[in-house]
Amino acid sequence: MLEFLNQLDTDLFIYLNGLHNNFLDGIFLWATEKYSWIFLYVVILLLLTRRYLDARVVSTPGRGFPGISLQADTTNWPWLLLSFVFIAFLITLSDQVSVHLFKNVFQRLRPSHEPAFAEFIHLPRRKGALYGFVSSHAANSFALAYFTSRIIGVKWYTLLIFIWAFIFSYSRIYIGVHYPGDSIAGALAGLFVGWMLLRVWTSTGRAWFPRLLPVRLRGNP
Repeated sequence: MLEFLNQLDTDLFIYLNGLHNNFLDGIFLWATEKYSWIFLYVVILLLLTRRYLDARVVSTPGRGFPGISLQADTTNWPWLLLSFVFIAFLITLSDQVSVHLFKNVFQRLRPSHEPAFAEFIHLPRRKGALYGFVSSHAANSFALAYFTSRIIGVKWYTLLIFIWAFIFSYSRIYIGVHYPGDSIAGALAGLFVGWMLLRVWTSTGRAWFPRLLPVRLRGNP
């Protein structure tokens, strides 16, 4: 079974990596760089600021100071600050998980380092590090997509951020440094990290700032 999956992954890589031309080279070489997406990070910053500095708040029964009525649209900076801290930790954690729990354990060569592909692989940039399972790009992007889509809660943003995560992950296959399986497994690992950190973020916020609990977080996120 493992041999079959490995062969399927290899065949799919050869097919997808072979779908290239000069125009797509320019697009995916740009898309694969983290700093190319600064505008998206600014969008996240603005949406979070709007969401939590203008968030309606409610008192939580049995928590904080019972009987105190909180005014709507109270400046909710503690939740905003907590969001930024958790996003930074999220990216660090997903990156380290992909390296230390996967790459260093499975030690699967990237296709760019596979001698059998040397003559025909499309490799428009450097080969990258030696091992590729799982893709850190996929893990980081899908962790960020899941976490921020849930705490921002805007439909168009959710669609945008997951499209970005897919393009960002696919670019690694296009430029020859990851198998499709590397990106799929990285995406799953990132989604798990995002899901786990979301639960911790919500629990931490409820414990630290119960009187500034946004209305949409009264139930489970």
